Amino acid sequence: MDQLKAADFIAAARDALAADADLLAWCREQFSRDPAVYAGVDETSPPAQDDYPLIAIVDLRTTAGAAANRRTFEMDIGFGLVNETVTASGLSTTYEGMLQAETFRELGELALLRAFKSPHARFTGEAEKLNLYPIFVSFTTFAVDEIQSRRTPRFK
Repeated sequence: MDQLKAADFIAAARDALAADADLLAWCREQFSRDPAVYAGVDETSPPAQDDYPLIAIVDLRTTAGAAANRRTFEMDIGFGLVNETVTASGLSTTYEGMLQAETFRELGELALLRAFKSPHARFTGEAEKLNLYPIFVSFTTFAVDEIQSRRTPRFK
């Protein structure tokens, strides 16, 4: 079995997010359009509000264990949207985009788990937020462990 290449991992995640039926259906229902999917973002010239909703793969880290047959890829992904709705009731105020961004991220996580179908694919549990009203982004870290067998075939 060949080792997974970092560029192939990024491309597979990008393609899975761009094609997942449940994620696309939700975006069409919420925003009347499919999300833009980026592999990398120009931080000095970020996407305009018209480009949202968007999904951006913003970082990839590769670590190797002490054993030469084990590597872990960790990919940071942001799920961003624009929502100007603010709901106030009594002393409670809710920026609806914050809640909507969390749903967007969760649907993206499910899309990646469906696409990778591996017991070694997981989310680290680290989720971060970036709230720049009316832009809301929820980040997640997707990890895949690659373990190559050192065994020789038992049966030929």
